[in-house]
Amino acid sequence: MSRSALVTLLAVIAVPALADDKPKQPANAEAAMMEAWEKHATPGPAHKHLAALAGDWTYDAKFWVAPGAPPMEMKGTAKRTMIMGGRFLQDDVAGPAQGGMPPFQGFGLTGYDNHLKKYVATWVDSMTTSIMQSTGEASADGKTITMYHEDFDPMVNQKVKARDVTRITGPDTNITEFYKTTPDGKEMKAGEITFKRSKK
Repeated sequence: MSRSALVTLLAVIAVPALADDKPKQPANAEAAMMEAWEKHATPGPAHKHLAALAGDWTYDAKFWVAPGAPPMEMKGTAKRTMIMGGRFLQDDVAGPAQGGMPPFQGFGLTGYDNHLKKYVATWVDSMTTSIMQSTGEASADGKTITMYHEDFDPMVNQKVKARDVTRITGPDTNITEFYKTTPDGKEMKAGEITFKRSKK
């Protein structure tokens, strides 16, 4: 957010206070408020790591229902776009009907919360009525992002802990692996998606 936009926003917020004849904030207090707001709103290095995932991609996916079971395999496309001035990565995923499954559609938003100092994400898709929310962190070089969440698993009729690991393996490739904790407390690999940048 630009400084001029912040000034305008703070002015709008201040109107009710003036209407109530409350004391006006000292100039230095207003400057401190604006500085804090700008610090929270400004994209940083963590957001640049997300930007490495932006672009048009094709994917090959494998998902396992149970340990040792053959995977379900599928293909599709993903369009990832940095939005809101580089603050969030928008993920639009689509796959045709395949392997006895209906067409797939998914939508996600991922960002880095400067206050929490964590990556934050939300995800919805055509295979559930739930909204997934997760938080996580990145490796020191920003090439591996690990997200944690807890979601309802209809196959076991309870919530399960899960973690998703995205590894940026090159400028044109990245892999996301999905792990979940089964009711017996063991973690299993539930899926893997390999993304390749579309060449135009």
